[in-house]
Amino acid sequence: MQNINPGTAVGTPSPTPPGASSPTAVIRLTRPDHTVLQFPADQNCAQLLERELAKRKVYAFSTDAARRVPELESLCQLLCDLDRHAPLAMGIALGVSSDFLVQKFGFYERDPVKLVKSLLAASLPLSLADVAARLEKNAGFGGEDIAQQIRSLAACRAIERLDALDLSLCDALVSVFLPLIAHIDWLGEVLGVPEAQVFELQFDTVPPSRFQLTKTIIEQDTLVRRAQNKPARTCGEWMEVMAMAGVDVEELEHLARRWQLRPPPGSLNWYGYQRDRVMAMEDELMLWHQLDHSHPVSLQQVVTFLRHSAFSWSCNNLSGWYRIAFPLAVGNASNPRLFSQREWRDLCLFSLLRHSVSQGGDGQHISERLLCRLVRLNLGHSSVNRLLQCTPPLEETQSRVLCPFDVLRLSQAGDEPERHALEMAAALGVGGEVVGNRIWHWSAVWNESGPCTRWQALCTWQWTGTRAPWLETGHLVSLFRRFGREDLMRQLTGSAGSDCAFGEPASPFPDRVVEFMDLAQDLCNQPGLVRAFGLQNGVKEHFGYAMLPGSRPNWRLLNCLAVDPLMLQAWRSFVEAFQKSRESAAAKELEMNAGGYPHDYVCPITLIYMDDPVLIIESQNSWSYFSRRSLIQALRDAGPFNPLTRSPLYPQDVPEVDQEHLQRITAWRERHPELEDAQLEDAQEGQQVHEEQDPGEFPPWPRRNLCRLL
Repeated sequence: MQNINPGTAVGTPSPTPPGASSPTAVIRLTRPDHTVLQFPADQNCAQLLERELAKRKVYAFSTDAARRVPELESLCQLLCDLDRHAPLAMGIALGVSSDFLVQKFGFYERDPVKLVKSLLAASLPLSLADVAARLEKNAGFGGEDIAQQIRSLAACRAIERLDALDLSLCDALVSVFLPLIAHIDWLGEVLGVPEAQVFELQFDTVPPSRFQLTKTIIEQDTLVRRAQNKPARTCGEWMEVMAMAGVDVEELEHLARRWQLRPPPGSLNWYGYQRDRVMAMEDELMLWHQLDHSHPVSLQQVVTFLRHSAFSWSCNNLSGWYRIAFPLAVGNASNPRLFSQREWRDLCLFSLLRHSVSQGGDGQHISERLLCRLVRLNLGHSSVNRLLQCTPPLEETQSRVLCPFDVLRLSQAGDEPERHALEMAAALGVGGEVVGNRIWHWSAVWNESGPCTRWQALCTWQWTGTRAPWLETGHLVSLFRRFGREDLMRQLTGSAGSDCAFGEPASPFPDRVVEFMDLAQDLCNQPGLVRAFGLQNGVKEHFGYAMLPGSRPNWRLLNCLAVDPLMLQAWRSFVEAFQKSRESAAAKELEMNAGGYPHDYVCPITLIYMDDPVLIIESQNSWSYFSRRSLIQALRDAGPFNPLTRSPLYPQDVPEVDQEHLQRITAWRERHPELEDAQLEDAQEGQQVHEEQDPGEFPPWPRRNLCRLL
């Protein structure tokens, strides 16, 4: 934060005590080196800035070697010999037109969905069974799980061979193959596309060599300087350009040795030379920002300010999380799988370029709002971050299209961002991303305890956005409210209040999403049904179940249903059969016990009427009713087993009270008041037997099985 005297605001005169003579009002500004500057408030800010920056003397090279103009080919080769030379950073430092740079670096705009669709179209006609078999041969990329998805999709659609582009099936297959985009050559082999054709499809995304890009940018700079009647750049000027472009001191020294240069007067060494130029840019950035918060920020200044951020080679204490997150913060949702580590560093710069072009004008500035966002994410130099004063973002109340920065914010919500992201993906009917390894070789997103959960959450939210491009903030607000995700709500809108009015999205939820949101609540309220279906269908062995290790069984099952259409079909059949069985049983005469009481109205543990009945389901044809309090107590005392069947049953699997069944019990008791006293005596006898019984034995009451009724 700024060092401002109490009662003094930036850009405003200092207050004067009442009755006192008014001294000259001043503006106090803090520089990055923590010195405080004072200016008369009535002077022009631009003049003050120019005067202050002029105090930092930058000594020029004075030797003949520094005034020599290097030959183009040798200059390009020398720069490309530098390991940390980035042509795009050099272009920004030179002030080359942003439009020109965006055009030359357009290969960074890669669309993975378009690429997978092109591969799929080139593979027709296609046998889905053959594709699944090829996928299973390489399990390292998650091939087995994706093969299972292919077979499930083919079985549900009753399609074995794809001869033409079926748009609906094509979109489904693209979603299945998308996680393999990092291994595009292998995916082409799986789909049966010749290697030459795969390369041709990728042609637009293959970057030119660093030498060619460097030469193109230098030639463009030379043309611009000629048009301005300026001579070609000298070796000394190229040293300044490369210092601003982010090469480190060792590489500056390498250039100096090749050109036989010494540090200019005023700089003891090349480290001091680079530091002076960087601090001059920081000074200008800081002073402009403190004098005028709405002033656009020079792209060259921002690149200098972010020299220890995502596109820094030398900052080892910066988490790989920030390197991955930077393009999202700037509004670029590119998939990291499509880029090498060096390319990703340049992509961060390219994202800034695209933003500067979108701002209009000369395309050489970014907005103050974006600068503040980068400061809040700690993406700049720590000394400058502390001094830049940025207002917090306002709370949002209107729905809008989801943007890349929203994905970044959601991936930082709460202590378990990955679990939240996966559960919400399941609730939207998308499910988690089926891929064997979601961390790539070049991304430093590991800590001592394993992969960064924010990174995993980021992958899931990006996957959700790709599968649901219609998403608006209004959709997510409705989703978060429904499932009580306050941390996600706060990250997205700035407020977690449930009573806060929020605008409706432009379009309603798709039918599939409505189905899955309802299904998510049903599974939460019916853990017995979840358990019975899981035992009958081996859900715990399903790849979708293993994707949510920290979630409850209902969310894990929901994810299985979202990623496997065949299992979703099995669930619908299971529920339909269960409902028919219950309706058939209710239509028959109630089965009575020896005392003349309906079995389903008396708890088998206490032998008295239940006032808190719960339904424990074993299969679609077998279930039992218990008193909730008595059952939970029995599970705690005797162990996590169903008292009737001895099958595993845990207290957390006991559902809430079945209100409909409670109403049936109440109605029966009102019609048969004569059984109340006798029922109490039977209950006391049953309780005595229960207390004397060995906990390891089966209870004396019969198992309730619907098959005996049908």
